[in-house]
Amino acid sequence: MRASRLLILLACSLSLITVAAAQTTPKQALLVLSKTNHTLAIVSPATLKVVKRLPIGRGAAGVLMDPNGKRAYVSCGPDNDVAMIDLKTLTMAGRVDAGGNPDELAWTV
Repeated sequence: MRASRLLILLACSLSLITVAAAQTTPKQALLVLSKTNHTLAIVSPATLKVVKRLPIGRGAAGVLMDPNGKRAYVSCGPDNDVAMIDLKTLTMAGRVDAGGNPDELAWTV
């Protein structure tokens, strides 16, 4: 319940469009996408302060963290790619050409 209120607060106060659930990364963090600013904000849940903001690409919609917590992936539909974020260094690790307007992301086994 507390996490839901926190996410709503972030969405309202930072005027960001899409909010991902709290993720456990090397540091606790919230991954917050903005479709209007084309950025990913990495937010400390303890302080609600933006730790870092990365340019991500147009139409950032889906965000998914890999199972080992080392990378996050963000779908950028209009750019036809998926951005890879290194969660240890909080930097862009690269982009994968996904073609065809990727939207949401999911793991499959």
